[in-house]
Amino acid sequence: MLSPLLANFYLHPFDQFAVSKTPNYVRYADDFLIVMNNRDQLETIVKDIRNVLENKFSLKLNTPLITDLETGTEFLGICIKRSGLALSEKKRKDLEERINTIEWHNAHLTEKSKESLQGIRNYYAKLLPQAVLKELDIRLIAKIHEWLKRNRSSISSKTILENSLKEIDFFADETNLAKPLLIKECVTSYSELKKKGSPKNTKADNKQLIQQKKREYHKLEAEGSEWEVSTPGCFIGKSNRGIIVRSDGKILNNKPSTALKHIIIRGEGVSLSSNAVSYCMEHDISLDFFNTQGKHYASLLSPVMMDGMLWQQQSLMTNDRKALLAGRIILGKMKNHENLIKYYHKYHKESIGALPEKYNEVINRIDKCINNVKSYKENDTEYAKFFVSQEAAAASAYWDYIRLLLHDDKVDFKKRERQGASDLMNSMLNYGYAILYARVWKTVLSQKLNPSLSVLHVPQQGKPTLVYDIVELFRAQAVDRVVITLIQKGEPLKMTKNVLSEPTKKILVQNILERWNRYEKYRSEEIQFIEIIRRQVHEIASFISGESKNYKPYIAKW
Repeated sequence: MLSPLLANFYLHPFDQFAVSKTPNYVRYADDFLIVMNNRDQLETIVKDIRNVLENKFSLKLNTPLITDLETGTEFLGICIKRSGLALSEKKRKDLEERINTIEWHNAHLTEKSKESLQGIRNYYAKLLPQAVLKELDIRLIAKIHEWLKRNRSSISSKTILENSLKEIDFFADETNLAKPLLIKECVTSYSELKKKGSPKNTKADNKQLIQQKKREYHKLEAEGSEWEVSTPGCFIGKSNRGIIVRSDGKILNNKPSTALKHIIIRGEGVSLSSNAVSYCMEHDISLDFFNTQGKHYASLLSPVMMDGMLWQQQSLMTNDRKALLAGRIILGKMKNHENLIKYYHKYHKESIGALPEKYNEVINRIDKCINNVKSYKENDTEYAKFFVSQEAAAASAYWDYIRLLLHDDKVDFKKRERQGASDLMNSMLNYGYAILYARVWKTVLSQKLNPSLSVLHVPQQGKPTLVYDIVELFRAQAVDRVVITLIQKGEPLKMTKNVLSEPTKKILVQNILERWNRYEKYRSEEIQFIEIIRRQVHEIASFISGESKNYKPYIAKW
């Protein structure tokens, strides 16, 4: 512990020299990090630093790692990328082990354990995104339940247990806000466990407990992040707790709005105050408005999103780079169509009838389109027409399979229809796509892109054609999968006068939002689906700006 202190004394003059060269410098002991916009300038600074260390401090500079922010680097266990901060795999395991080794004495955390948790909070909780801290909280909550299960006989009362749990501070803000609820849950578990005999605790039990708590936490998180307001006469206002929703003087939504990220306002007769709008803009909460037919007609977004635009880079993109980006988007869409078919085929491959045979035919048709797109030559100026023709052929095969898949579900789905659809399947798809368009539109603006400068769809006056481009990647997983599953589960879905009934809209929206807040693997990391959309748009923006030479589309697992 003495070496970092001594290093600070000895290297203080070096710190002053480094800061004189660039303010983007940070050091801990004998490790330091420099961030620059220009690689040539960075290499010049590294050369100066090497000379100063050797000549004035008699120190040798190890071979420096020079990388871009897209690739990222690791510094003291923190992975630093343009998309944000994260824990390295090694550091994550180290912190999980520290949490796993905490101990209690006389129903209270030991001082050593308190110091260990405080150390994580003092350093990592100030740096890492809330999503990463929540994962650590899940591990800590599981450890508490494990301790409770093993030691319930030594805890003499609920009061002692409550006081013990109140001493624990979690890492994420939202978990600390939910602490009263977590304490109540632990006390309930304690009461139930007291009635049972002593359990045998295995590693498999602990792993299962962690997975269970993770699912419960993710569900709790999703419930608070998305609000839908559709009841006529509702008023969205601001209170000392944040955003509230009232109807006839009664509060309809009394959950804390600290986790709130998005509000969907459907239908007519909903009003909101200027204070609520101000709060939403200040806390980066977007609002999307839809009419009774499901058409997205307005959004409220912070003007901060309009800063530092990449519009000029978009307009100056070469034809080859446009073609490369468009081709990757189409490949992503076709593979996601194919993978959704494979997902449903898992459950129907043993079925009797035409579906298994149709599966092989459709997969072959889509694979042919995928190979055609892969073999495209980048100097073809007619790339958009070629990609659209291949996408149309693959989509035709996809919908042929979906039509047969739903043949026995009494929805009378004949073909894909967009405007003017009056059947249940197409109406639900169109309603869901409208919600998806609004969300992608907001994300495109947040990444400083012009929503009207497309690479695939033909530009149209007043139309967000880049949004149409990007939406293609996510239709299958964000909407199609939800709609098909609801129909096959036999949910009470109905049409009223050729439009979706209000209860059907509510079921659809709730299930879409639940799907978007579900966690899945992306680039070896477990994140929410809605975060995958954000990262994909960010990666497209990096490709357009020239910061990244390549773009890899999102392809769902099946």
